[in-house]
Amino acid sequence: MEIRPIRPEDVPEVESLLSAADSERVLSEAKARRLGSAGGWVAQSVGGRITAVAQTASHITPSEDVVTGVEIVTPPSADQLFLAMCERVTEEIEGHVEVWAIDPDQSAVLRRQGWIPGRVLLRLDIDLPLEGPVDLPDLYRLVAYRPQDERAFVNANNRAFARHADNSHLTMEEFEARQKLPWFDTGDVLIAKVGDDIAGFCWTKKHDDAGEIYIIGVTPDHRGKGLGQSLLRAGLAHLVERYGFSRGFLYSDADNDAALHVYEALGFAEASRRWVYIRPGDET
Repeated sequence: MEIRPIRPEDVPEVESLLSAADSERVLSEAKARRLGSAGGWVAQSVGGRITAVAQTASHITPSEDVVTGVEIVTPPSADQLFLAMCERVTEEIEGHVEVWAIDPDQSAVLRRQGWIPGRVLLRLDIDLPLEGPVDLPDLYRLVAYRPQDERAFVNANNRAFARHADNSHLTMEEFEARQKLPWFDTGDVLIAKVGDDIAGFCWTKKHDDAGEIYIIGVTPDHRGKGLGQSLLRAGLAHLVERYGFSRGFLYSDADNDAALHVYEALGFAEASRRWVYIRPGDET
């Protein structure tokens, strides 16, 4: 078996491998967008078949540290392949490294190798539709995103997620790139405004069999007023009314107690989880 950087000609086979995999054994959207670019790796069997894929991406934390995240997709119960990919890919990376484990087997492998447990990301599902009306608190009005809202939306996002691992430091270029993705639709982004100011938003995403609350955020000066829960209900109602979905889902950090309380009160329940492990020595 050879573990090597991905080549442009590998991309169709890698995409086929990922599309045939279990729904939970896929790259995150951010990593999937980088397929074929720098930071991608594949494991290729002696017969030439690609059996595993890894993708890296770096981001800047709120404390201005550069962190490289690694996701590895292997067949189920392929612990040795996962470990081999992990060791080969991370040895090329300088600085702080975090590897995502997408199932308990991968989590156990990293623990045995001395990797330090870090963040835990939950997928929470909910049956739709919800009962009851969708009402925003007084002073707020709900509108659909418009292209002229672009800069104000980016600013609101960065205020809402100033200390968040995934959504902080959104740039205009990154937001413009997301708007060019095949699934993006301006009608799926709901905005709560006070006058002309964006107080919060709920960005939804259509999947084949369910609707996702992709990103939901409230700016700091509008928190504690019930706006987040109202936006969440509005987003779920939108997924029912526009697409007819009977199931919705979202992702949340396991230590975000305030958000989890809101989600669970509405009826969300854990469907799966992923773990982040920090390379030994990088945790300080």
